Amino acid sequence: MEQFKQIQDLVSPKFTWEVFETVLKKQSNSDKVKLINITLGSETSKGDSYLSTVTRFSVDYTGENNGDSKPFKLHVFGKSLLRNVARRNTYRNSDFFANEIVFYEEIWPKLDAFQKEFNALKTIQLYDEIPNYLCGEFDGSNDYMLLEDLSYQGYQSASRSDALTFERAKLVLKVLSKYHALGYAFKELHPESFQETASKLRETYFHDDFRGWYAKFQHNLSIITLDAVEKELPEVYGNRLKEIFARDYYGEAVALCAPSAKTNFKTIAHGDTWMPNLLIRFDEKKQPVHSVLIDFQLARYATVAQDLLFFTYACIDEDLRANHREDLIKYYCQEFSAFFAQFVPENPNVLTYDAMAKEMKANGMFAFNMTMEAIIMSLLDDHEVPDLDEMQGEEAVPLEIALSIVTLLKTKEKRLKVANIFKHMMDLNYV
Repeated sequence: MEQFKQIQDLVSPKFTWEVFETVLKKQSNSDKVKLINITLGSETSKGDSYLSTVTRFSVDYTGENNGDSKPFKLHVFGKSLLRNVARRNTYRNSDFFANEIVFYEEIWPKLDAFQKEFNALKTIQLYDEIPNYLCGEFDGSNDYMLLEDLSYQGYQSASRSDALTFERAKLVLKVLSKYHALGYAFKELHPESFQETASKLRETYFHDDFRGWYAKFQHNLSIITLDAVEKELPEVYGNRLKEIFARDYYGEAVALCAPSAKTNFKTIAHGDTWMPNLLIRFDEKKQPVHSVLIDFQLARYATVAQDLLFFTYACIDEDLRANHREDLIKYYCQEFSAFFAQFVPENPNVLTYDAMAKEMKANGMFAFNMTMEAIIMSLLDDHEVPDLDEMQGEEAVPLEIALSIVTLLKTKEKRLKVANIFKHMMDLNYV
């Protein structure tokens, strides 16, 4: 048990052998299990995980039923609260953990049970592009969750600065559309149960309670954004951006993300559809064949347009946006409607391109708020990523100090990336 104690020390004191024994029994469908060996895996790299401490490990064990013993292996991806308490409090670490654990323990089981009830009556295509949740707990001090490590199935995570090709973008949009359509069908057929389920989620980013936490950091982002736009675009774009910054633009995102928002096509949105949260599996010819969504810390009850908007700006580059944006949105709508029609066949075209285009325009300020932060953060060089573990003590540090990115973008290429995204938003009247 010394090996398990080592893992427990890395994960959480709440991660007991009794908890893990239950997990191993369930995974192997065994009455008894015996631990053989635990092997620690690689750690995450600097800047890749602001909100959690990652522990990877593999478990060899035997499972026994009626005297018959068989060997099993389980690869585990563990997420725990940040060990640095000041950093943990600075990033409101436990808020995000609580929301993701609620998703895996309360939201996803309802969605999965809903589709499997249908499948028992009539074979349908199931949505299963989600990590296998093993266990977890949150109490504000010892939060953790364990998922099956999909890297052993060939899935790879993209970096913050990667962009998708057309085929990879379609692969991700197929998965995203199925995920959205499943929740939307559940809401359509069981509205009361859906609302009860969705109400368990808590907004973790755009809420009036978080203005003091985010405002000065967002102001620093606005300085960088305005500098890029004024240096690289005609004056009209800079003037529009100044008008936006003179408004309560954070408040506009708050209103769009509120459960009471009068938006359309609302379901359980992922909330954070950028590159590090998209896993892709490749075949032996290096062709993308499957994708999985991970990290539901920002999950909320919101319009599907928000996920699609953030994906459009954070995951695909300028050329792909210019040449294939409409094609990708149409593909998403077709896949959404096809998956939804399995549950509600009388409405085979529930989501049209025109309806989605209108909804995306109505949620443009959500896209602006999310994208400006994500893109600027993705443009940071390794030496510009703050060493967050240098924080001392237990008190939260103001976010604008913890992420002190007041340096303007130094190269024309980086400025253009920020400026052209704003130009695209403005040209489409999103902002």
